[in-house]
Amino acid sequence: SAVYAKDCVVDYHDTSQRNCIFGDTAATARMVLVGDSHAASYFPAVDAAARELGFRLDVRIKLGCTTADVVQWHYKFEKPFVECTTWRQGLMRDLKAQPADVIIMVNADNPAPLVFDAATQRKMDVKPGRAAWIAGYARTLASMQDTGATVIALRDNPRVPGIIADCVSQHMEHPGRCDFPRKFGLPEPAADMTAAKSVSGVATIDLSSRICDWTTCFAVRDGILAWQKGNHYTATFARSLAADMTVRIATILGRVA
Repeated sequence: SAVYAKDCVVDYHDTSQRNCIFGDTAATARMVLVGDSHAASYFPAVDAAARELGFRLDVRIKLGCTTADVVQWHYKFEKPFVECTTWRQGLMRDLKAQPADVIIMVNADNPAPLVFDAATQRKMDVKPGRAAWIAGYARTLASMQDTGATVIALRDNPRVPGIIADCVSQHMEHPGRCDFPRKFGLPEPAADMTAAKSVSGVATIDLSSRICDWTTCFAVRDGILAWQKGNHYTATFARSLAADMTVRIATILGRVA
């Protein structure tokens, strides 16, 4: 998508704040999309909504970096992800110095979040790590709310088993063979939504019904391949969410889309 084409996504080792502008670039009202690569996955829908609703859209995205107020353990580098902490602190300074009207936050909702415990100097086990991540996510949402913005927690997209695009390419006549159980893709309760509901005044958007029904998450929806590499939507599928995204944001803001 455009956030990658315009080099707006901060890489693992980088801590810079890249402020790329999309949406209605002439608007004075400001919306900010923050998060990791899953925020980039949702970008086409958020960008379209910002244009429709008359917001300039600023994008703040760092690969693999949770915006939860925790010290993250990086699974690839096998060390505390200090670059993530530094980047997140810079993000919060900017949001306080230049308050936005709307902040939309989305991150990978990992069922086994990688959180570093400074007391033990080791990665937390799954259960305490998840509790720490939820508490840290709530702290970040509350801090964003303190800037005066309307804060929206966007539910993470489902996680997928394997490379769905490869599966579909092998089953073009029957792409339904690449569908997967909802209980795998969207384990409940969702950590991001749990955190959001614990912070009074934070709004939530959950578009999971567009890709999953009560039992199944789909590889192809309305003739559109939904998944690219990893747990990320294709840009085409993300754009198909634009109308729903616009209505949900407008409703939160008390406006008619």
